Amino acid sequence: MDTYTETPHLNYFYYDAVTILVLLLWRNFIAQAIPTPFYYLIIGLSFNACLFLGMHYDIVIQGTLYYWWFWTVYTFGMYFSDFTMALVLIINKDILGLIKLKRALFNRGELHAMAKK
Repeated sequence: MDTYTETPHLNYFYYDAVTILVLLLWRNFIAQAIPTPFYYLIIGLSFNACLFLGMHYDIVIQGTLYYWWFWTVYTFGMYFSDFTMALVLIINKDILGLIKLKRALFNRGELHAMAKK
């Protein structure tokens, strides 16, 4: 039995996990400021990996053969995250405000300033 054809979603999960690991290792060896697309790649690939794992669980482990709402979330979630990652790589802008959110969550002063607005 060929694992690749039996569990394609699990293989895609592994590919995303390895890509995330390579990006994080690359980040540890580069002593520069973290570029905007890096955050989007890590979050987008993590989101995709979770969707792949969910689809693997749903189809292979649970044996679901009928269409239900998670498959719609999977389809639109994959397209949205892939498009967003590609767009941010091209334009190099924080289009969803993820970096602003990260700063607000990890910097108490900015969090209080945002709450006062």
